[in-house]
Amino acid sequence: MNPKLWIILLFIVPNALFGQNYVDYYSRINNGRILAANKNTEESINSYFSTFEKFDFVFARDCYNAIELSAFSNDSLKLDYFIRRGIKQGLKFNQIMKIKNVAKFQKSTFIKIIEKEKDSLKNIYKNSINWELRNIIVEMFKQDQLIREKYYKAILFKRKKIGREWEALNKIQVHKLIEITKQYGFPGEKLIGIDTDKMHPKIVNNNISQGKLILLFLTPLANTDYPNLLLVFSL
Repeated sequence: MNPKLWIILLFIVPNALFGQNYVDYYSRINNGRILAANKNTEESINSYFSTFEKFDFVFARDCYNAIELSAFSNDSLKLDYFIRRGIKQGLKFNQIMKIKNVAKFQKSTFIKIIEKEKDSLKNIYKNSINWELRNIIVEMFKQDQLIREKYYKAILFKRKKIGREWEALNKIQVHKLIEITKQYGFPGEKLIGIDTDKMHPKIVNNNISQGKLILLFLTPLANTDYPNLLLVFSL
């Protein structure tokens, strides 16, 4: 297949999988961020809320930002909503309680109710993830990191051989990613959830996204016959 067609495929398949227009989602979230930057906090919160109400899937990082905004403005009704939505998208209750200004609500009735219901909310997140696919991507990331470390630690004259091994691995992983994307859509946050430090020592929970696993594809894509795929990873 013509490499240029893959860029079209990678946009169409995820949108078909989501069943909704996520260009609109990004536009709405960006509007909320601009409003917050301009200190229009209430309008920003309403922008997040209306977006979350419209879309079945929302990103954990956006939930985190919405929680922070609603806690800052003392909007307990929206805070209740955003915390629940955040846990459903992979945020941990203890993690949420450490967000600035959230702790002051810890004795509130709605927080105590959420604490009792946090496990059932968490299960919604767990049940939404393709765990088999997640494990495959995690293993690919581990393989990439191992050979990277081997390459950079090697003395100069051994790097050429290791470099060839790394290039071969890159090609295998790129083709594997393409096959996964054709079957499931791009393995982003909706499909395999957010990163956790249990995946790999180089991953930290604070990122609240599914990004580090995808970074392993940037280098190989730049050196393969699929340079146009780089456009997808920059989104």
